[in-house]
Amino acid sequence: MYNNNIGTICGDKNGHIYIRCKYAVVKYDIKRNVFHTIRNNNIQAIDYSNNRLWVCTRDSLFTYNREKEELEYYYNLENVRISCITED
Repeated sequence: MYNNNIGTICGDKNGHIYIRCKYAVVKYDIKRNVFHTIRNNNIQAIDYSNNRLWVCTRDSLFTYNREKEELEYYYNLENVRISCITED
């Protein structure tokens, strides 16, 4: 992990916990006891909803592709500042 500064913790039904710490997002696989860095810079917020992990940077929104283990670009947030993600 990057440090003890944890901003958000969420998870899925497949035994993965997603942790946003100081500008990074990390996946923890409970079954394998393994950490994997998804992205290590500019992370402002994360949320798990609609069976996907949503990741927000200062200017873009991404979804996490579990098979490829990478973020996929979803939407440009130019001129918008995001500090949290919630589902209505």
